Formats: sequence, C-alpha cells, structure tokens
Amino acid sequence: MTNVLSLPSAHEPYMVGVRQAYYNFEGAMNIELTRASETLECSVLQLTMISDSTFLTGTNITYSGGRGSGVLKITATVTGLGGYHGIYVNIATSAAQVTDGYGTIGIKCVVTNTAAMTDGEVYGAQFIAKHNHATNVMTASASLIGIEAWAYISAAGPARTVIGANFAIHNECTGAIGAGSVHRVVQIVCDLAAGSQSPVEGSALCIWNMAGAWDNAINIVNSSTGFTNFVKFTNDGKPAQSTGTLSSQAGWIKVLVGSTTLYIPLYTTAS
Repeated sequence: MTNVLSLPSAHEPYMVGVRQAYYNFEGAMNIELTRASETLECSVLQLTMISDSTFLTGTNITYSGGRGSGVLKITATVTGLGGYHGIYVNIATSAAQVTDGYGTIGIKCVVTNTAAMTDGEVYGAQFIAKHNHATNVMTASASLIGIEAWAYISAAGPARTVIGANFAIHNECTGAIGAGSVHRVVQIVCDLAAGSQSPVEGSALCIWNMAGAWDNAINIVNSSTGFTNFVKFTNDGKPAQSTGTLSSQAGWIKVLVGSTTLYIPLYTTAS
C-alpha cells in the first residue's frame, strides 16, 4: 500500500493542501487552522471512506470489542504510570448562545442506517473497558469503568440546568412496528458468566448521594400522556409477586406526589 501522507524526518514544515503542518518530537503531527468570521462549515481534518468490506475481528462485537474496517483506527501500547487518552478533546468556548439547539459538543457521532435488517445492531457509540489478564488482579480502589460522564461546574458562576447524562428515544415512525417490539430509553444488563465469582455488592443501579442535600433520588416527570405503571416486575417473587400476606409493619419510604408527602409502609414478614 502506498502512503497517502508521509511525515518528514525532522522539524521542517510542509504543506497539506492549504494548511501548514509540522512534525516535532512532542507530537507526530500538528495541524493548525485559523479562521475568522466563518459562516460555512469548516473542518481542520476530514476523512472519508467508501467501503463494502465484510471483515470483522472478534467473536462478538459487543463483548469482544471486535472491530471491522474503520475510517480512523488508533492503537497504542502503554506501560508507564500516568494518564493516557486514545482521543483527547479539549475545547474552550466563550460563545454566548441565545438560540435553542445551538451549542458546543466535544465529540459528536451520528450513524444513519437505511438497510432492512433482520439481525445485528446499529450503535451510535460503544465503549468497552476490559480487564484481561489471567493472574493480575485489580484491587482496592482500582476501578474498571465502561463510561463516565460529568456535568462539572468549576467556578462560582451558576449553571441553572445541569444534567450529568441525557438519554432519549425520539420516534417518528408511522408504520406498524409489529409484535415483540421493545423501546427502552436505558437498558441495564447484569451478566455474571457461569462459574464467575459474585461481588460483595452487586447492584444493577446505584444512586449515590456523594455530598450535599438532594430532593429526590428519582423524579418522574409527565409532560405528555404519562406512564401507565411506575414499575413492572416479573411475577416470581424475585423480588415481587402478585399474591401473599404481609405482617409486622416496620418502617416506610417517603414519596412526594405532586406537593403532597406520602409514605409507603414496609413490612418485615411476607407469606
């Protein structure tokens, strides 16, 4: 394969289109683009690939981190202490937006499907943090985290609407969806493989009040026709069933319905 772009061997600058780039020992390549009063879309670097490749590595793209062809592929091997990033984005913005829908996005990914499919998946994004060693153990405060998102206020000026992570489904389908269809805004999958060890605590969802006073652990908001049920359980006693008798009431859970404070009683015995 012939290289589309070859880097020079020292610090000398060279031209890539109309953009000047240079090579140094801190970064393999630095590209700088300056624009003023721009009214059209502008990209520092644009990559385009057209492919009908069927190549796929790994046995399962969800669990193995398998990957096929890619427009941009980044690989690295790191052994030293410190912080490493596959992709590092640091954007400083001072644009005072006044229109809803305008704004700044650190990383944006849009995947559009037009095919008729009977299996397989279409992901907007996928993140996998994998520990893969036969004997080395992650202990104490070492954590394996698939994805982390923060909305961070780091100065005295307030931000009135703050959302750590926003998940949504938008549906404009007018055709028949069909039997067995499932729409879930958030799905949490707990998967302990056969023979694996169970943790001391295993929680599908943990709501952690790390600091400060918060009004609600969960806030149900209806701006449309509302929800039919608060929660749905399998009728198997794990953890709920539709029959049985409660006795020895002890304790309660405080809830707020509208502006009215109510209490759900708890019992120590069920039969």
